[in-house]
Amino acid sequence: MGRPIKKLQKSDINKNSSSQVSHTIRKIKENEAKYTAVLVLVFMALFCVIGYFTLRVNNGFLTDSVHQLDVADYGLSLSSSVVTLSASNVMSEEEGLQSNPYYLTVENRTMHDLNYKIVLVEDEDLYESCGCQSIPLNQIHFSFEEENPAILDESHTVGKAFLMSGKKKQYKVRIWLDPSYDSSLEAHFHGHFVIERQ
Repeated sequence: MGRPIKKLQKSDINKNSSSQVSHTIRKIKENEAKYTAVLVLVFMALFCVIGYFTLRVNNGFLTDSVHQLDVADYGLSLSSSVVTLSASNVMSEEEGLQSNPYYLTVENRTMHDLNYKIVLVEDEDLYESCGCQSIPLNQIHFSFEEENPAILDESHTVGKAFLMSGKKKQYKVRIWLDPSYDSSLEAHFHGHFVIERQ
């Protein structure tokens, strides 16, 4: 059975008079600019964030970028900057010891205290991207944790350390080129740090 049809009353017709409707429309128009500006700003911020993460370029061989290495076999985690050396890094020993350091963070995720060494290895991918020649190892000087300067040798070892289980430590390594290096050569050193357990 359907609902009984209610007769239209005079009071129903006057319920939304034209003055009330125009007042409501006027209030909406007053706030229209405010709502539009807020929505435009929200969408612009959203597009900027999406665009940044979508279109950003990783030029690791041109700038220092972070290199992370998780070594499952060792249970050690290393995080550091990519190392790039060029003619601008030629300096004396005194200048080298005052240069900006590379910071390495090592974390021991194992249940054991570990001895390990930190090794600077050449990054073949960056050499390929850059298309440059490599700098001879005997031209590369370094200082690990403010120790006396040394020359990088065939072992590529820059330091040895010990870390207790569950601990994290940050190290400083300063790297520069020997003053006798020929600055006119179009050569670079591209590398990153790795951990080798002892």
